[in-house]
Order: sequence, then structure tokens, then C-alpha cells
Amino acid sequence: MAMAKRYVENWEKVRQEHIGLLLWGNLGSGKTYMAAAIANALLEQEKKVLMTDFARISNISKFDAEEYVKSLDSYVLLIIDDLGAKQDSEFALQNIGNVINRRWTSGKPLIVTTNLDLANIKNVKEQELMFARVLDRILDMCRLIHMETAESKRVASGKHKHEILKEIFGKEEPSNGNG
Repeated sequence: MAMAKRYVENWEKVRQEHIGLLLWGNLGSGKTYMAAAIANALLEQEKKVLMTDFARISNISKFDAEEYVKSLDSYVLLIIDDLGAKQDSEFALQNIGNVINRRWTSGKPLIVTTNLDLANIKNVKEQELMFARVLDRILDMCRLIHMETAESKRVASGKHKHEILKEIFGKEEPSNGNG
């Protein structure tokens, strides 16, 4: 979170230099949380920020795609969560490519989160060409930050909640709502 704080504190410089972030790591490592913290801090400064995900971009209809991509230009920071989530079609990948390419050519910062590991990110060039182009632009725009954790924050939170319920209900497990 210290990196997130420094990114926000130096917003004008990173904006002018077109520097984004690629937050990568395991499930539950805090990538989305960190990206949202940056978004919230900039929104408090009345900056125009949008946080969305690759699935939403992938599912834009053919009729809305061009207008949607253009609308993203109005945001000083675009945050896209969950790079590497399965893209179902060439059209979906094309939508993502158009969004990333437009961001790249506009020079506006971008933050991307992914569960892909660094080896997969760098070796994608051996895979599908269109996805490789998208990643190439992301790697040009963004500094890689590895979000490392021994255990998913959601798993740890679930264990904590389970312990609280054991205190409330005693050693018995809570029922499934039927009793």
C-alpha cells in the first residue's frame, strides 16, 4: 500500500510521464484492493477515474464498442481488473485490444491487475498474436509490481469469520439455514 500512496502523491508526475502499473500475483494478494485504493484517493482529489474489468470490456456489443472505447478517453486514469480472464471470442479480444491501444496512443495512465505470473506475461508472445500485442502495449505503459502473499486475504478473512461464528454458536457449526 506504500507504493499506492506514493503513486497518488506523485500523480501529476506519473500522469505527465504516462506511467501506469501492472499489479500481478496470486488470487487474494490485494491487487484489486490496491488498485481501488488508488482510484478512491484520486477520486477524492476530484480526478476522473474509471475502474472496470476485462470481462466487461470483452462483452461490449458490436454496436456499442467504438463509442465505449472513445468514452474512456475522458478518464485521466483507467483501471482494468483481471487481465488473463478467459476471452471467449476474437471480437472480445479485439475490444480489449482497442481499449488498450487507444489508451497507449493517448498517453494516459493505465492500471491493470492480473493473476498471470511474470513468466506467462513475458511468454505470451509465443501464444496468440493479438493478445501479445495487447500485453506489449501494457508492458510499455506500466511498471510491474508483484503482489506477493502467502495466503489469500479472502481465505484468511473467511477463517477469521469462521472463528467468530464458532465463538457465537459454540463448537457446533452453524446450520445451513434450515434449523
